[in-house]
Amino acid sequence: MVKKLLVCVGLLLCLNSYAQDLTFTYDAAGNQTFRGPGQTTTSIQNFAATSNDTIQNLENTPINDELIVINAAPNPTSGHIRVEWQNTSQVYFKEMTLLTYTNQALSRYQFNKDTNSYAIDLSRYPQGVYIAIFTTNRGTTQPYRIIKK
Repeated sequence: MVKKLLVCVGLLLCLNSYAQDLTFTYDAAGNQTFRGPGQTTTSIQNFAATSNDTIQNLENTPINDELIVINAAPNPTSGHIRVEWQNTSQVYFKEMTLLTYTNQALSRYQFNKDTNSYAIDLSRYPQGVYIAIFTTNRGTTQPYRIIKK
């Protein structure tokens, strides 16, 4: 009887436990300044539909027609990484800014309309996460995360 009671209590404790999301904040020197519960967010998009639109038509509509697909290899990298993308006839990348995870600009590269790839040398930087911010000719930005191991 005691074993059954212990099993029931253990099962009840397991069912009531759950994983927690934690948020960590660091200063510019890399020191942890905050550790606390994470927050769950949802993304809400508004769009208008006419009487002629069907659900299928709305699903096939691109969310952002200026979005350019970016590929990078090898990612994670230990030094050199090659970033490739496909420009469209109207939208192309004109600039890329390489940032640290703390938003410090490391370098900036300029592109012309015909450029669709670039090799980045990260060997002189320490391991960590870097963000490449691509800017299109229309002024929109598109981030890409690069991991240096």
